[in-house]
Amino acid sequence: MFIGFLLAFQGIILLGMNELETTIYAFSNVQIVVLSVLAFPILDTTRVFAVRLKQGRSPFIADRNHIHHKLLNLGFSHIKATLLIIYVNVIVITSAVFVDYLDFNIHIQLLIVFTLAPLVYLSPFLVGENKKIVRRRTPKLLSKKMTSILPD
Repeated sequence: MFIGFLLAFQGIILLGMNELETTIYAFSNVQIVVLSVLAFPILDTTRVFAVRLKQGRSPFIADRNHIHHKLLNLGFSHIKATLLIIYVNVIVITSAVFVDYLDFNIHIQLLIVFTLAPLVYLSPFLVGENKKIVRRRTPKLLSKKMTSILPD
């Protein structure tokens, strides 16, 4: 919860910094960038709350329904699951910044972020029947790519 508080606080700071005259780079639609940064926690929390309520349980009782737990169940290690979530988050944020740079209308930007983010973040749940294939192949593929990033 503390990390969520820090993210929200930083989002508010970014919204305010965009209005300052001393800001080196200002986003034309900073709200989209802030939403893209907060997309993962918002989508994950909303999905977990919906699942718990559908099962008739309190949405505030802990379980293993979060996306990182699903990645662990697919065979990822903690580090690989975390790196994958970071990588995906960077893709969504970069897409939002790129679309902002292209100076699209804010409605187009919202459409892109609200289409891209759920597809990317919820992909572990869309795997479904290919779960065994993903469990076998993905950690091996990632381990080859991630070994160059990870410290010795």
